[in-house]
Amino acid sequence: MTSIIDIKGVAGPMRVVHVPAGEVSGTRGDGKCTEKSDTVEFYDRRHAHTSNGQFVSNYCVDTLLKGDMGIGLDLMGYEPSWKVNARSMDMVRDWLALISVDLFKDWRVV
Repeated sequence: MTSIIDIKGVAGPMRVVHVPAGEVSGTRGDGKCTEKSDTVEFYDRRHAHTSNGQFVSNYCVDTLLKGDMGIGLDLMGYEPSWKVNARSMDMVRDWLALISVDLFKDWRVV
């Protein structure tokens, strides 16, 4: 099941979407992640290109979880407003670690 959180980016609100392995995603075809990898997509909520906002970038969950806490993420080097500060990235990494735990894989909201 796809999960979503909203965070504060450097220039404004951003949406982070977790797409589990095997689920269809409009951005999965870029070669970054395999079909067996969970993906995280980042969207700029200031621009309503899709229901989530303007697509900015995506990453494999494993890649983000290997990153150090206390360090932000530059989503697109040439666009200064598409950066995630360290505090927001810590929140994203904590969220991804929690939903990646096998104990929660069979939970559903009723």
